[in-house]
Amino acid sequence: MKKIIKNVSTISNNKTLIKSPLLIYLAADQWEQKESKLLGQSIKMAEIESRKISERTKNGLNACLREGYYMASAPFGYTREKRSTNHHIQRKLLVPDGNAVFVKEAYRRVADGEHRTAVYEDMKKRYNIKLPKSSFLRMFANPVYNGKIFYKEFKGQPAFVVDGKHEAIIDDLLFHKVQVAISKTIKNN
Repeated sequence: MKKIIKNVSTISNNKTLIKSPLLIYLAADQWEQKESKLLGQSIKMAEIESRKISERTKNGLNACLREGYYMASAPFGYTREKRSTNHHIQRKLLVPDGNAVFVKEAYRRVADGEHRTAVYEDMKKRYNIKLPKSSFLRMFANPVYNGKIFYKEFKGQPAFVVDGKHEAIIDDLLFHKVQVAISKTIKNN
C-alpha cells in the first residue's frame, strides 16, 4: 500500500487524471477522499473477471462434453493419453489400460447372472483390485464403458447421451444385458 501511495503522490504532482470504468479522478485533488473507492473498484473488477473466467470454463467444458470428450478423471479401466484430433488439436482421450480386462470380466459375469457384490468380492480376492466397492458397483451403470458420454442438463439444454471420442471397453449388447440383469436383481430385492 505504501508503494501505491508513493506512486499516487508522483502522479498527483504531474496533475494526472486516473481513469476507471466508472469515474475519472484528478489525482492531486481527489486521491485521499477516493482512495478506498478506487481500490474497491479494482477489487470489484477482479471479481467480475473471475466470474467471467468461471463462466467461460463451464461453457468450454460443456462444449467438449457435447462433442464426446470425457472431461473427468479417467475411470477404472482407462487412462488418459494425448492424441491429435481432426483439427490437429492435442486432447487427452480415454484409452483402455491393463485393467480393461477386469472390467470386461466383471461385465460378463454380471450379464451371466452373478450378483455384482459377489463378483466384486471374488475379483478383489483373486486379482487384488484396488477399487472401492461403491466405485465398482457404479461402474456397471457408467455409459463411458460403452463408449458414450452422459451430458447433464446445462442452461436449459436437456440431458442426453452422446457417442464418445474414446474406445469402448464394453459393446452395446453386453452393456444392455448388464442393465437388464441389474434391474432384475433390484426388482427381486
